Amino acid sequence: MRHRGTVLVAGLLAALAVQPAAATAANTNADCGYTPKRIWQAFLPFGDRADYWLAPGGDFETGTQGWTLRKARVVWGNDTTGVLRGARSIALGGGLVTGQSEVVSPPFCVSAIHPTFRYVLKANGAVGLLSTFIRYQAADGTTQEAEMRSRTATTLLPGKWKPSTLQPLATKLPMASMNGVAKVQLVFRTPISALGSSYQIDNVLVDPYRTR
Repeated sequence: MRHRGTVLVAGLLAALAVQPAAATAANTNADCGYTPKRIWQAFLPFGDRADYWLAPGGDFETGTQGWTLRKARVVWGNDTTGVLRGARSIALGGGLVTGQSEVVSPPFCVSAIHPTFRYVLKANGAVGLLSTFIRYQAADGTTQEAEMRSRTATTLLPGKWKPSTLQPLATKLPMASMNGVAKVQLVFRTPISALGSSYQIDNVLVDPYRTR
């Protein structure tokens, strides 16, 4: 009986420890005008057991409200990995355009419980490296861009949808100087040529570090 009581108390304490983290995930973004509607193990078929929520408009099914696109556009064709159903994605490049293609997400808030993010991508043709950056509002109110970058090469399964590698988020930001909460934007960039090649990205998801 003593052992059983100890187990029950331990279980109760563990449950209570999870709840504040989940609440923080919701409250942090409520302060920024965005509340995630769903948290699920989006990349479980790929061995990633973490929970994720969809970044604002990160499935592109209702257009690109809040997103900034330069030499990029919404196209038909959804991620086929099963991460999230839909019919649309974003193409960076494609057509008779050259230079640098850039896609920037709407701002949302993260804290220490949002260590990483992931997305799904497909390379169409011989395109350059796709780089991701974190744009954030620093403690002094200025907009900064994190020096680190996570690159995704085209050499792995070109022409097929695949999950990105884990992309650093709160783990690479000066969270302590911002009272533990940062307003961020996710930035995707790639060099493009006039050969019709492009990247497609879809289902941009944030890890809320909810239950681990």
